[in-house]
Amino acid sequence: MKKYLEKVAQELRLLEPKFIYGNQIDNAFIENSLKKVEKSPNGIKERELFNLFGEDVLKVNVLKFARVFKMDTPRLREEIKNEKDELVEKFIESSSNKEIVLIDLLKGRKLYYVTYKAFLIEIGNRKLDLKEPITKIVENTDIKGCKKIVEDMFKFQDRKNLKENTRELEKSFESEELTQFFKKLNSRNTDYLLDRLAFLIKELESDESKEKEMFLLKNLFKFFRSVGLSPIKKYGDNFEVTLKEIEDGEYIGEPFKELESKKVNLERLGWRYGKVQISPVVYKEVKKEEL
Repeated sequence: MKKYLEKVAQELRLLEPKFIYGNQIDNAFIENSLKKVEKSPNGIKERELFNLFGEDVLKVNVLKFARVFKMDTPRLREEIKNEKDELVEKFIESSSNKEIVLIDLLKGRKLYYVTYKAFLIEIGNRKLDLKEPITKIVENTDIKGCKKIVEDMFKFQDRKNLKENTRELEKSFESEELTQFFKKLNSRNTDYLLDRLAFLIKELESDESKEKEMFLLKNLFKFFRSVGLSPIKKYGDNFEVTLKEIEDGEYIGEPFKELESKKVNLERLGWRYGKVQISPVVYKEVKKEEL
């Protein structure tokens, strides 16, 4: 957005300093009269504008300007202020809401021309990183030109959101496909292939003749981790647990008595893809005759 506005500001034809100066007064009048809709145009000129431009502003016929752009009564100025506020709100909202576009705001009505310039001034005050290019635009552009810039800004925002939304959809589809793939990889249909590979690494660790196989398997699991797949538990020897300690998974064996602890081993390690659990941990009781 900033680059777009800077480009627009650079491409504007250089106008005579007198015109730019007059535009600065117009812009200051718009900004200050919408802050104080009850104050008369001449009252704004004699106070707020006089503080900004000194005696030069006393020669300016702001009442004529106000009449041309339908800002010469408090009611009209309040209508423009409300339009400007709504336009600003929609633009700010469009950065997070993918469905906000300018046409939604304009359905069945036409905004005052001066609303567009007031909108640009407000956005420049709110988004300081855009202040400099927007100031150049409103100083060098008439109100019809500002209308075109505002329409382009909404289109730019909408295109940006469309691209972001497309990327999010692509990621979600990719994520769902991988989740289903990994679920199948550690299902009964594949004889729990992930678990078998993990257990196989443990068996091969003590066999120096299987170094190549170990290298391949470890690299395979390194790849799994890089895409977000990881075991919930690590393979290990038999260990002792209470019922509460294995509530995160499934249990195979005789029921626990109150406060009893049992020797178990890991029948299944349990797996996660990102934050999604694709298969549970399975604990299996080790019978005393097996010890």
